[in-house]
Amino acid sequence: MRPAPVATMTLHPRSAYLSVGELANALGQSERTTRQLLNHGLIPGARRMDPLAARSPWLIPPDAPSKYLEQFYENAS
Repeated sequence: MRPAPVATMTLHPRSAYLSVGELANALGQSERTTRQLLNHGLIPGARRMDPLAARSPWLIPPDAPSKYLEQFYENAS
């Protein structure tokens, strides 16, 4: 039995989001600093899977790094 071609495979819904580590790399910061930004609501579009659970995973959209940096540089000037 051969696996289905990649183009027809469905992706897990969470694969459409960045991890905290991927966001940290994109921003050039540590994961701890990135988590502080997330906890203070400074990353556009990022939210917790369960907003009432403190240890719930983050759902970070793929365009969040560019939106954050755009917002950061806009406020810096």
